[in-house]
Amino acid sequence: MIYIWLFLLFAAAMIFVFRSWKKIRFDHYYYLTTKAFIFRMQKKEERAFFSSQALQCALQILLRHKNGAAAKALRSLIKGDSRAAECYLLKHGEDFAAGALRMMRNPSGGLRILEKSDDLRAKAEILKLYLLQGQKESAEQIVKSLPKCKKFPYVRACKKFFEAQSCLSAGNMADASLKAGAAITLFRQTNAFTEEADAYLLAGTIYRLSAVEDTAYFMLKQARDIFAATGHYAGEAEALGNLGMLWTMRENFEEAENCFSQSLEICRKYNRETAAAYIINQTALLKLLQKQYALAQKLAQEALQIHISHENKKGEAFSRDILAYVYAAQKQWKESAEQAELAEKLYIQEKDTAAYFSSLYQQAQAAYELKEDKKAEQKLRQIIQNKERENCCFHSASAISLLGLIFLRKNQLKRAKSLFLQAASLEQKNERFSGAATDYTNIGLIEYKSGDKKQALKTFYTALEYASAFGENEFSQMLEQKIKNLENELK
Repeated sequence: MIYIWLFLLFAAAMIFVFRSWKKIRFDHYYYLTTKAFIFRMQKKEERAFFSSQALQCALQILLRHKNGAAAKALRSLIKGDSRAAECYLLKHGEDFAAGALRMMRNPSGGLRILEKSDDLRAKAEILKLYLLQGQKESAEQIVKSLPKCKKFPYVRACKKFFEAQSCLSAGNMADASLKAGAAITLFRQTNAFTEEADAYLLAGTIYRLSAVEDTAYFMLKQARDIFAATGHYAGEAEALGNLGMLWTMRENFEEAENCFSQSLEICRKYNRETAAAYIINQTALLKLLQKQYALAQKLAQEALQIHISHENKKGEAFSRDILAYVYAAQKQWKESAEQAELAEKLYIQEKDTAAYFSSLYQQAQAAYELKEDKKAEQKLRQIIQNKERENCCFHSASAISLLGLIFLRKNQLKRAKSLFLQAASLEQKNERFSGAATDYTNIGLIEYKSGDKKQALKTFYTALEYASAFGENEFSQMLEQKIKNLENELK
């Protein structure tokens, strides 16, 4: 009996060793292949298509097929060359693995193969390609055709990633963060390290825009660490750029400049000129906040020339947007409006709705400052009417509030007050307390001007409550002084 137990123990040990060896062998090849493909991707100007799922699937098949052709294809694959593997896989009827591999080398060629497949994994790869190319409508159609799929966690992860981006574009930050978190978990389960880092980067952006700074820092640092570990320098530079924007938001300008400097160094080292231009733009925004207007303008113009030379319309629009802000900060309203109008036309081409509304708002603000009220009103109504039909993260409360200022200047107090109340309601709903404080201050001024000083005092207290909640020290002090003066008047 003891010999039977010894045999079973030995057999179990051998099975364990064999399975462990197979896993170690696969992990070794997967690591080498991932590094080789990512290294090759760094030579491309724009972010290239990458699929951990494609590499895993191809490796599993090639390691299972013990013949000379498979071994030759495997040797080429771990050097970052997929052509032999594609031919071998197509010959053996493995169309999904072949198509997904080809998509990393030749996106249109891989797409032609995968479009013929009903495999859910193929649909996930097509979805990722459409997202990379900015084809949002086509990506949405793919998502609608994807059923709930428990068999392939990677497919579910791609779907969650798309949904997180859609929620972010719509300004639904709560759902965006939940879906990005789900994508992170699912990508991690499938050892899709690069995609996991992308999901961390997206989550970090969501939390940064939601002003949840500590969580944003954790997410962006995780993204940077994973990108650095896999040799994905383009991703590392992007994560550093986002960290720089986070530090800018915190007004920790030294740390922000350090992150931008590291990111720019990586971009230039790998000749990624348009990526470098985006970092230069972000540095220009940093200098704008520091009120170094001449330097901010110089940097934005430098980035603009790079984007124009590479025919990068989105980047050109971003540069012109920044220039519009720089001119506005210097009260050069005519120049600000010109740049915002040029940015608007480019954003229309790129179908970036939120940025398009932002450019319209900048034009309206410039027109208001130039006392071109009719033009300003026309731009603002264009925003308010179109925003009702578009689902994006631009806050229409800003446009409504500025329209209120136009009617206030016209001394149409009832219409102005109605608009400020509407804007304040939207600001409260979106937890934008600074905006709500400004709107209630304007309402208080109208009530004071109308002779209702007691109600004006109550409204100023409401404005102070919102200003204090946001941490507006200077604004709070101004309101406290206004309240003190009004209380003295009412004695």
